Amino acid sequence: MKKTTALWILGVLWLTTASSRAQDEQYRPIIVKVVKYTNRAHEIPQTTVYTPSQDGFFRASVYVEEVLTNIANTGQSEICPLFSFTDDSGVVSTGLSGTVNHLCLYANGGLPNGLASEWLFRARANTPIMFSVPVYASPLVQPFAYSVFVVIERLF
Repeated sequence: MKKTTALWILGVLWLTTASSRAQDEQYRPIIVKVVKYTNRAHEIPQTTVYTPSQDGFFRASVYVEEVLTNIANTGQSEICPLFSFTDDSGVVSTGLSGTVNHLCLYANGGLPNGLASEWLFRARANTPIMFSVPVYASPLVQPFAYSVFVVIERLF
């Protein structure tokens, strides 16, 4: 009797553990796209980086770095990565004119630097997740180059 009870308890514990492990694995982030643009001197036009096959919740992590600048220059360049995606409300854009937080790296002739940010968003199936990097200048710092690294993860 004691053996049967002990086996029954071990079986219940095993099933409970296996069930919670399966649930945890179901919600692990999956990297769906990695993109890098290096030593860019001009803007990156709007480009489709990923099109999900099913509705999902995503995280886009972005690191932008100024890799070349002129310390004596008095101009200022703004590098502002933007995302566009479609959720249930329609097309949404991140960035300066968007409804989601934005990131801009200001290159003003100082020492090269970098900045990181992430966006969380829900995207509909079969609609593109788009990415662009406008460069705003007043005037453009010369010489000038930047790099952008993007990782898109499907959270669920």
